[in-house]
Order: sequence, then structure tokens, then C-alpha cells
Amino acid sequence: MKRTSLIQYFFIILYFVITSVGYLSFPAQVVTHWGAKGEPNGSMSRDFNAVFMVGLICFTYGILKFSIKADPQRANIDKLGNAYEWLIAYMMGFFVGVNLFVTLWNLGYQVNVAYFFTPLISGLFIVIGLMLSKVERNYTIGIKTPWTLADDYVWKKTHELGAKLFVIAGLIGLLGLLIVDYAFIFMLVPIFVVVIVLFAYSYYVYRKRK
Repeated sequence: MKRTSLIQYFFIILYFVITSVGYLSFPAQVVTHWGAKGEPNGSMSRDFNAVFMVGLICFTYGILKFSIKADPQRANIDKLGNAYEWLIAYMMGFFVGVNLFVTLWNLGYQVNVAYFFTPLISGLFIVIGLMLSKVERNYTIGIKTPWTLADDYVWKKTHELGAKLFVIAGLIGLLGLLIVDYAFIFMLVPIFVVVIVLFAYSYYVYRKRK
């Protein structure tokens, strides 16, 4: 069994352990949502939270693991090798982090939400950026605009730029740890700009090429 698969299974098992501990220890109502500055502003019942958390990771793992099997360009995805499996491992670790935060908060260990989610989300942007430069044209993974899907050259150029911009967005996001009151601005604004830039850039390269 591959090391990446073992890490994925480890995170999934850990996720279920955390969910079980939370379910046995939580009050009837569980805080599950926080505002941008860390104030709790949403909750759900303990039972529904447990079902939702289990469904969330199972659904995500299923989509990430099995959706690529139906891709007409699956051969190009297979060329990624372990890179895609590491992305899945990171996503499973990401959900463990989310579950751990919810559990700790509802058990009385109330850490500022920004200290947890800033590195998790920023790290995800960086991991995606590191993978993008290796992705060849397909219908499942990558920056899918009408112009990247229509032309290998446009796909390549867009993903070369996207790889750099996602990493930069992740590094900018980490700066939010220094100013936690504006942490989500540091994370969301850069990635919003990146999405717009890449959409426009893919069209620009396509038109220039034609």
C-alpha cells in the first residue's frame, strides 16, 4: 500500500475518533459556525453535527478519489502520480483540523478561529499551486475555463501562471496570522483576485494564439 494511502486512511480514522469523542461529550447544541472575527454565530444539534461531519468527509473523499475514473482524459490525470494522492491526503488532514477545532471549541478550549483556519486554508492554496504546474488537460482537476479546455497550449500557460499565483495567495494568506482581526481578508481577497486574473488570462492567451 502506498504511503499516501496510509496517510489518507490515518486521517480518516482520526477524523472518526474525534467525531466520536465530540458526540459523547458535546451538549445538546453544538457551535459550528463563526464570523470573520471569531465570534460564534451558528449552531446545530449534536446528532445532526455528527451525521454532517461523517457525511462531509465521506462525500469529499469519494469525490476526490473516484470522480477522476470517469474523466475522458484520465490518462493525463494518471501522469500526476503521487501529486494528486498527496492533495487528497492534505484534504483529509484539512478536515481533521476543522473537526478538531469544532470539538475543542465545544469542549471549552476556545482558540481564535483565525489561528486554526489561516494556516489550513493558506496551506491548501500552496499545495494546489504546487500541483497545478504538473496538471495536463482534463475535465476534473485544474483551471477549467472554455479556453483552457479547448487548447493544450492555453491550458499549459494558464496553469504555469496559476501555479505561481496560488502559492503567492497562500503566502499572503499566512500574513493573516500577524493581524488576526483581518485574517480572512488576507486569505479571501488574494484568491478572489487570482481567480479573476486566471480567467481573463486564459481568454487572453486563447485570443492571442488564434
